[in-house]
Amino acid sequence: KYVRIEFAGKAFSPGNERNCLSLMGVGSATTIEYIQCHKSLDDSFEWWGGSVNMKYLLSTDARDDNFDFADGYVGKVQFAIAHIGTNSTSNDDTSRCIEGDGNSIHTCTNSKNSGGTCADPLFANITCIGSNGGTRQGDAIYLRRGSAGKFTHFLIEDFGTTGAAINCSTSGQVVTSTVSNVYKIGTSGTETLQSNCSASSSASSGVTLKTISAPNYIPVSKTTASTLSGVSGFSSGFDSNDYAGGVSPSATTSTVWTAGWTSYPVN
Repeated sequence: KYVRIEFAGKAFSPGNERNCLSLMGVGSATTIEYIQCHKSLDDSFEWWGGSVNMKYLLSTDARDDNFDFADGYVGKVQFAIAHIGTNSTSNDDTSRCIEGDGNSIHTCTNSKNSGGTCADPLFANITCIGSNGGTRQGDAIYLRRGSAGKFTHFLIEDFGTTGAAINCSTSGQVVTSTVSNVYKIGTSGTETLQSNCSASSSASSGVTLKTISAPNYIPVSKTTASTLSGVSGFSSGFDSNDYAGGVSPSATTSTVWTAGWTSYPVN
């Protein structure tokens, strides 16, 4: 708990890099909460399999993806923020808030929860802030190559005209992703939707301040979503709420979960 990882990662060759926090088959008996990855050379958080449940995650100015999963990951993530900055412009790939693959070999049979090999995680209350369609920025939620999972209560901001809020690719899809209660502002890219991936709605407002060196991720006003406990699959292990995004709109600068331990150094 309460760990900052800054300037991590290493590029060995194009498409072969090391991340900020790599989780290899980590199980549900491990507690990982209140973690910031800042200016990672590649992905901030990446799960290869495992079932670890994580809360209060902050990814700032990563060069590649912020939350990336594959290889049958079936854990739960709640209250997280991804803030894409200028670091992504030097990436050799596309930077996204969430990138999901069912299996790193690009094919899988069924959900890992049902004896198969496909990733099937649960993500709730996520704030995704883009760079207004800047160089190397892609879609906010990009689910592809057999990934399953359930995703709800998202606040997506500033992915511009080139970045969509939701891209549920059907390539290699053998299981179904479920996406609901996604709200966007300043994001108008064309969404790619498959069965159970609902189109996003307009948010009431965005976050208070998006300066990468001194942000304030509290929403200006509340974007009301359905009660989380009423969303299928989210009744156990999650804190119920009725707002979109990773930060409560009723938080203050002294009570918000990022207060007192996060930092945003330039170098």
